[in-house]
Parts: sequence; structure tokens; C-alpha cells
Amino acid sequence: MALRYRTTELPQSGWGVLIVGATSASGGVAVRTARALGATRVVGLARNVQKLERVESLDARIKLEDDATTIDFEAVGQVDVVLDFVYGRVAEELLTRLKADNGLVQYVQIAALSGQMDINLPSAVLRSKDLTIRGAGPGAWPMSRMSVEIPAMLEMLKAVKSEGVEVVSLSEIEEAWTRKSINRVVFKMGQ
Repeated sequence: MALRYRTTELPQSGWGVLIVGATSASGGVAVRTARALGATRVVGLARNVQKLERVESLDARIKLEDDATTIDFEAVGQVDVVLDFVYGRVAEELLTRLKADNGLVQYVQIAALSGQMDINLPSAVLRSKDLTIRGAGPGAWPMSRMSVEIPAMLEMLKAVKSEGVEVVSLSEIEEAWTRKSINRVVFKMGQ
């Protein structure tokens, strides 16, 4: 929904996206979804460099530093969309350091994995850039729109390769629950 309903006028292909929090479960899905929807440049930003290296389909990887002022935002390059799953100081620094000559950048705030729910955004940032800021979550779109989008989302997700997900039958819950796995475990009904 963040890409299909909270952005506007993205071309069918040839656009770029920065995913802040690319190693989260949602961020990983966002990487693959962006590619499926036509992104030709996908940049990932995350704290865990080893995990970030394993995220396929990224054109660039940027380490999310504890001190947001030291993040290498120059490596982002030209992007049309920012999908932010982290928020906080990272969002402040990113929005402040976006270059005015980037053209329209559509920033979509999705989650706050940093735990910081507020940011300080100087008014000069908004006046000096071609920037839209939107949220994505229930309330950011009417539920009727969600029901319209679900069939296309499910069809698109058929082509998206699952990474880091292990599907386990509910009958195997005890064994799966106790073993150590680097994957996210999803239980299914039946066999």
C-alpha cells in the first residue's frame, strides 16, 4: 500500500527507492515488492551490515550508524521514494540532507523501529526541497481502497521470492518452536 497508494505518478519502471530498515521483515518484503513494481534502483539502509549484505536485489547498501549525522547519505544517490521503517534521528538527518536537485522525493513513513516517535524537522527543509511526506498504515487509506488493492498485491507476491521465511506445518509446532532458526517461522494449517 505504501508504494501503490501513498506515492503518486511513479513510472512503470525506472524509479529508485531507499528502504530505511531494509533488514527488518517488512523492509525485506519492501525490497522485493519495489523491484516487482518497477524500481530499477533499490538502496538499503540498516544497522546490521552482515544481514544487509544478504539482502538480495540491492544496488547499494548503507550502514545505519548510531550517530545519524555520520550516515553516508551521499551513497543514496538519486531516489524517487523513501520507505522508512525506522524513523527518529535517521529520518531527521535524511530529510535534512536530501539534495534540493534530487527532484521530487516521496517520503513514506511506515513504522518506528527506532522507538523514537517524534522528529524535529526544520521548516527550511520543507521550503528548500521538492518533497512530499506521507504515512502508510491503517487510516492513511480507506479500507475500501485496501480491498481493491489486495487482489493485485497477492498476484504480485506470487512472483516475489520469499527470503528468510520457513513455513512449518502446525502439527510440527513443538519441534519448530524449540529449534534455533535464522529464519522467520510461519505456521500453516494442515500438512
